[in-house]
Amino acid sequence: MKKIITMAVVLSLVAFLLLSASGCNKIGRRVAESISEETIEEAIEQSIESEGGQAEVDISEGEFTVKTEEGETTWGTGTEMPDNFPKVVPVYPDMTPTSSMTWQDSGKEYFGVSFESRDPGEKIYNWYGKEFSSGGWTIDFETSSSNEDGKFYQIIANNGTFLTMAAITEDSGGTTSVGLDVGPYE
Repeated sequence: MKKIITMAVVLSLVAFLLLSASGCNKIGRRVAESISEETIEEAIEQSIESEGGQAEVDISEGEFTVKTEEGETTWGTGTEMPDNFPKVVPVYPDMTPTSSMTWQDSGKEYFGVSFESRDPGEKIYNWYGKEFSSGGWTIDFETSSSNEDGKFYQIIANNGTFLTMAAITEDSGGTTSVGLDVGPYE
């Protein structure tokens, strides 16, 4: 529950930062961004500390990062794959990361990375099916569906060490979002 409240505060403050800076002129916007960034960083850190944790918050141009002892979360245009992301997990090549998260639970490491792609969802879904099948993975579950709003695909596979889920959503405008979650296979 504490994590949910903290994340709600974080997201509210980020929305405030984005909205407060959007209507200002160039100089005023930079001043507002600078003041808002520092204020929001401090507020988030204090919120997490009030729950007994420690956090390092960094809001910079186009990117927002929160680091705690449990993990790290990054959102924005400069998002990169986590350094220790398992290399054995296939990652579709024509995607751009939009957020990444790492965390630990009971000494085990978990990853969640979101991407955007201009490729159709079905192409990405089929790519994951082939990669998992030819790469020694066992496909545990796969599904696809569509309606007037878009298409959804999901594939879950394991290689005996990692469990990976790729959730692919293509909206009616042709934008494809991919969520790739990886954790230990138990």
